[in-house]
Amino acid sequence: MEESGIEAFDRLSNLPIAIIHHIMSFLPTTDATRVTILSKKLNFVSQSYPILDFDEPLYNNRLSFSRGKLVSFLDFMRHSLKRCSSNFSNIHKFRLCFIMQHDNKPNKRINKSICFPMHNLRELVLKVIVESVPDYYFYRLQKIVTPMSIVVLNLEGFEFKFEDMISSLTLVEDLTLKGCHVSSNFSILSAKLITLKLWGCEGLENIMIDAFNLQSFSLFKPTSSSEINIVDGKSLKNLVLHNKTITDDWLEDLVSKLLLLENLSISSRFLKEIKIRHQQLKLFDK
Repeated sequence: MEESGIEAFDRLSNLPIAIIHHIMSFLPTTDATRVTILSKKLNFVSQSYPILDFDEPLYNNRLSFSRGKLVSFLDFMRHSLKRCSSNFSNIHKFRLCFIMQHDNKPNKRINKSICFPMHNLRELVLKVIVESVPDYYFYRLQKIVTPMSIVVLNLEGFEFKFEDMISSLTLVEDLTLKGCHVSSNFSILSAKLITLKLWGCEGLENIMIDAFNLQSFSLFKPTSSSEINIVDGKSLKNLVLHNKTITDDWLEDLVSKLLLLENLSISSRFLKEIKIRHQQLKLFDK
């Protein structure tokens, strides 16, 4: 005999809070929000839910099939943030994916959502999707708030000055910048950084990395060039360099210092004849 919907909801309500949070983590924010109306217990549990995930393309897709009252993505996000504003200290992950407006002007509600005081935030993922925006391809923010607690930072499609946020990245272990416009001098000194990805970023001219625990570094700029200086790479195991300035001598000298290097992927128009001897190297892709 199939159990009724009410019985199924009751079974969900009776699960431990950690299990309910785990189930909610697989749901987009729109569905996770609906769960809160199923019972008083679930509404209470949602107040301590540590993840906020707002995805405008997904929301608009679901909205197109909705028969209820139409609510814009920005209004939905504003109401959701307001509802859990008293619980921001418990938010550990905040993800926002939004579509750039056609007039290219910064949106106050977007900026305000990014600047919410989530003091214990550990993971911040911000992504801009460009749709038919002429002449300007990056979303400019006056300020990106990165709490000192951040461990994972992933930014895509923004224009900003990296030096403005460097002081708050002391605990960051995983840093990804994709399709961003960053200040020309990218310099990072960190004892925590493990993974660094710079993919298709504009403006980067000088890159200096001093991170002795760094295990993976990816630079993907096949159509432009950047000067690269890896001060301490004794922990590097994975290295991806697609950059026009790489030369044979520079690469051979760098690899000789990376004693733990296992995977190497490179691309440069200046490479001619490479001589590499390395006991740990398992994969070499050119």
